[in-house]
Amino acid sequence: MVMAAVERTYGRTLDWFVVRKTGIGGATLVIGGTAQNAIRWTRVLTERAARMLWFSLTQGLFPNQSDLLTARLVTLPIRSSLLPTITHQLFVETRDDGNFELVGVTGGQTWTAHLDKQEAERLWAALNQVLFPLQHGGT
Repeated sequence: MVMAAVERTYGRTLDWFVVRKTGIGGATLVIGGTAQNAIRWTRVLTERAARMLWFSLTQGLFPNQSDLLTARLVTLPIRSSLLPTITHQLFVETRDDGNFELVGVTGGQTWTAHLDKQEAERLWAALNQVLFPLQHGGT
């Protein structure tokens, strides 16, 4: 796969969060955290990209239970990759130090962020709550 040049690198990120935004062309989520320079950042994700992230984190964090956990994941169609600011693909790479690097792809650009296992678990829990609200008392 050919990746575009990295547009933005956030470095090690803490205080991850995920929220659902309504009214932005369908199911859209916002992900973000606090970068190593203490600046808070956000990126808009498609529902599919968020599910890709949840799936990859599930495999990295819970390898023994990942088959059971990912069985509930429904696939979604790919949203247009021509939208310049919406992340439509998201990959998780395991680094040599055992931590993770996120690589997000927008319309012709990429962004990256690093997170340790504790922050990966926090991000997974936030994604899990937003993607599967019925299991957390939502409607």
